[in-house]
Amino acid sequence: VSSRATPKRRAMSFVEFIPLSKGNRFRLDENQSTIIGRTVDVGCPDNRVSRQHTQIALKPDGTVSIKGIH
Repeated sequence: VSSRATPKRRAMSFVEFIPLSKGNRFRLDENQSTIIGRTVDVGCPDNRVSRQHTQIALKPDGTVSIKGIH
């Protein structure tokens, strides 16, 4: 008799960002990154924030990486 272990499947990770006031929600899936900054989509009209201000990434281990790129 032979038996094989069935590999456990890990649930795919994602993070959803929800603005506090204006702007749209956006979702990051595992191994995905996005750049956010001063746009109406994000709800940040502040001129002190650049249009490409921060890169946010969801790593394979489920942690979120935030890197300033302005």
